[in-house]
Amino acid sequence: MTMRLGMGNIVWSPLEGGWLSGKYRQGNPRDTARAKQWIGDLDNPKFARRRAVVDELWKVVEPKGVPLARFATAWVLRHPAVTSAIIGPRTLEQLEDSLQALAVTVSDDEAAAVDRLVPPGTAAL
Repeated sequence: MTMRLGMGNIVWSPLEGGWLSGKYRQGNPRDTARAKQWIGDLDNPKFARRRAVVDELWKVVEPKGVPLARFATAWVLRHPAVTSAIIGPRTLEQLEDSLQALAVTVSDDEAAAVDRLVPPGTAAL
């Protein structure tokens, strides 16, 4: 709709609140204050689908040799209706890593794989 009206979109949180950063993957320690406050009990069954999708997204991205966080930001910016993304880094290291997403190309096949895992218009994550 915004494209039809000639408007842009500024999207927030391309890393889905940290889920696409890798820090909440199976087996990763999650003892940070943010993990406890923002996410809560990762072993709660309500997160099973989310964790499964994130694990599958990693399989799409690993052959590229880039972190999922970088790929996720590049994927968001790939959409022609997206003008900008609010990335929200908390450290200089996170900012530098996020900016490297500008050099990541998301192929049509990779975008289609993401769409199969998280169909457009759904909230699988």
